[in-house]
This record gives sequence, C-alpha cells and structure tokens, in this order.
Amino acid sequence: MSDENEATTEPAATGRRSFLGTGFMLTGIIASHTAALTFAARYIYPESRKTTQRVFVAFKEAIPQGASFAYRTPRGETINIAHTSAGYVALSDVCPHLKCRVHWDRVVGQFICPCHDGRFAADGSPISGPPKEMNAPLRRFEIVEDGNQLYLEVSA
Repeated sequence: MSDENEATTEPAATGRRSFLGTGFMLTGIIASHTAALTFAARYIYPESRKTTQRVFVAFKEAIPQGASFAYRTPRGETINIAHTSAGYVALSDVCPHLKCRVHWDRVVGQFICPCHDGRFAADGSPISGPPKEMNAPLRRFEIVEDGNQLYLEVSA
C-alpha cells in the first residue's frame, strides 16, 4: 500500500468568515452574561438613595399644648401632628394592626385606634390592644423646629 492513498488530516485553514463568526458569537455571549450579572447585582444590592424634602407644616403658636391636627404629605400620606408634653411629634395615622385611622385623644394624651381599642403613647409606642401584642409602634416622621415654624421631613 502506498502512502499516497492514506487520508491526510491536516487542519482546515481558518477563513476570515469563520473567524469573524466566532468573534461575534463570543462578543454576544460576553455581553449577555455581563447584562445578566448587572441586573442580578442590582436586584441583590438595590440603590439606597433616599431623598427627603422639608415641608412647612404650621406655625408653633397654631398648635396649642395638647392639640393635634392631621396633615397630608405631598405623597398623600396622612400624618397626625401633636403638641405633647414632650414637644411636637409627627406619627402616621394608620394603625399597624388593621390599618384603621388613629387619632389623638387630648384628654388621656394618647393616640387611639377605634377598631380594637389599640392605644399608643405620645411617642407612638404601643400601650395596649392588638398593637401591644404585636409590639407594633406607629410610624414616626421627623419634625423640625425652625424658629416659630414646624417642618416635616418627608421622602420625595
């Protein structure tokens, strides 16, 4: 037998077309994996930029000791602002138990939820009822005194 009849297995020459095809394929794979990892990272580590704005609420002399009023924020949340013996306090008017509306009782100096007689101290901590059992305080908002004016720090 002659050596001429044996099939030679030489590597095929890589053409320009196959080289470019392989290059585009690798570029697409790398780009898609980079995009997937970026979205995964944003999901796992979300941005925590919280912007707040200061909103004028009232003049101090408009809220006598023991009084309160409801204030609606630019985002539509209603907040109870009360002038307690400890100063001014701004708390959500939504009870954490069943989302009923909470109001300030000037006589007893507490926030009261009428649904199940939940009671909250002037600082929003639960005193009795289902909120006490859940240990669920009212949501607090920062109130800033600037001269004779009151401002509320709310998320923008």
